[in-house]
Amino acid sequence: MKTIIGAILLTIISGMTCAAGDTTEISLTLQRVQIERPYEDVVNEFEQRVPAMDVDRIEKLVDSKADANEVTAAIKTMAGDRQLVRFYRIRAGDLFTVLGGSRVESVRYIVGNVFIAQQLFTHNLTAGLHVPFSVNIYARDGATVVEYFQPSSFLALVGNDAAINGISQRLDNLMSELIHELGVVTGDRGLDMNNS
Repeated sequence: MKTIIGAILLTIISGMTCAAGDTTEISLTLQRVQIERPYEDVVNEFEQRVPAMDVDRIEKLVDSKADANEVTAAIKTMAGDRQLVRFYRIRAGDLFTVLGGSRVESVRYIVGNVFIAQQLFTHNLTAGLHVPFSVNIYARDGATVVEYFQPSSFLALVGNDAAINGISQRLDNLMSELIHELGVVTGDRGLDMNNS
């Protein structure tokens, strides 16, 4: 897990400087939804629907030169209905509660779909900067907020062609379906975060 997660940049910047000095600016879409359920309930269901990836097991299979069918089967048994997995969980709220004394209910996940990521990497290795991606969950006024940048908006940095757009739209749809399953949604959806 650490080897996969270690190099992931957890903050999205407004531009990317290329080797030739070009800068690409994008407009990000923040999905922020409020679910009318208690925080602990939403977190527990999220973790059931997006299971933890046993990265050590997958790395052992890869290191032992297991065939693609065996590795694929192992990933599918770990993943949820939508083949979404959690690569990492950051219990920031628990840490900040210990450090600051007041109760903070917040958790951040690094989430992805291995098979969709493979397709993205086939088109452009820059996808490694953007997938897997972050999902932030926190308590607010007796309800729970789930927020994440819409994958297709940050994957625009990877390339703006039909193949990349179609693949990234699948991630958008998977996340939208997951949010719908978590409960009654109110609040903001699809906030345009122009980083220019």
